[in-house]
Amino acid sequence: MPRKSRTSGRRARRSSRGGGAGREESQILSVMNAIHNRLQSQCTVIQTKMSALAEAMKVLGSAPRSAGASAARRPSRRSRPSRRPSASRGARPVRGPRGSGNSLKDFIRNVVSSSSKPMRLMDITDGVVKAGYETSSKNLSNQVSMALAKMSKKRIVRKVDRGVYAL
Repeated sequence: MPRKSRTSGRRARRSSRGGGAGREESQILSVMNAIHNRLQSQCTVIQTKMSALAEAMKVLGSAPRSAGASAARRPSRRSRPSRRPSASRGARPVRGPRGSGNSLKDFIRNVVSSSSKPMRLMDITDGVVKAGYETSSKNLSNQVSMALAKMSKKRIVRKVDRGVYAL
C-alpha cells in the first residue's frame, strides 16, 4: 500500500487552521461593532440631554461652562510654572559675566585660599555666604559640594578627605 507523504497532511492542517482563525476574527469584529454601535447611541442620548440642559440654563440666565473652563480654574501638573524665579518676583540679581570674580567657584576659591588648613564643606559654605555670595537657595551646601567636585576634577582644589578640601 502506498504511503502518504507527510507534507500533504501538514498542508491540509494549515489550511483548516487558517479558516478557523478567520471565523474567530469575524466574531471579534462583530462584537466590537456591537459595542461601538451601543456607545454611539449612548453618545447621542447624552448629547441630546446636554443640549436640553443648556437650553434650560439659558432660560434661567446662566450659560453652561465648557469642559476647558473648569480646567482653567485649577492648574494641572502639566501647566505648573517653571521653577526658575523671574526677575519680577524678587529673584537674586544677575551676577556679572564669567571671569568677573562673582561666580560660586570664585567665591569658593577665595574662601579656601584664605585658610591655611583644609576646610570642611560646611565651613566653606559658611565662608562663601559671609564673603557676600548672594543666593536664594535652600541647599547651598549641595551646590558648593557639586562645585567642589568639579573643581577637584580640574585640580583647582585638592580633596583631602571626605568633605574636606584644601587649595
